[in-house]
Amino acid sequence: MTDIPVIPDYDAQQIAGHWVLPAINQNANDQVLMHVSISVGPTDALKGSDVSVVVQTAQGALAKVEEPARAELLPVVTAKGSTAVAIYRFANPNNVDLTTVDVTLLGESAAFDVSTGIV
Repeated sequence: MTDIPVIPDYDAQQIAGHWVLPAINQNANDQVLMHVSISVGPTDALKGSDVSVVVQTAQGALAKVEEPARAELLPVVTAKGSTAVAIYRFANPNNVDLTTVDVTLLGESAAFDVSTGIV
């Protein structure tokens, strides 16, 4: 089981001009809980429909159970910079190991190798 806090063992990637980093919060109890952090500027307003996530295993893609509301703005956390956060839940009835997380943002995609887990 993976517990919070999460420190991904992979780097953020730039997608559609934004730095993006998915993080697996939990892979247990027949589900995967995760979030995607997206760097945003002061005038950026991302909606749930602007980001999409697919979680892959060796057996194929997991079924998405929960995702951000498509028409609503993603919540933004501001510290030194601003980060939009998209939260997802996927069914994982056999608690299989994850291989990749594919993130699409504003029509551009990147794959993140999550097979090494977190540290």
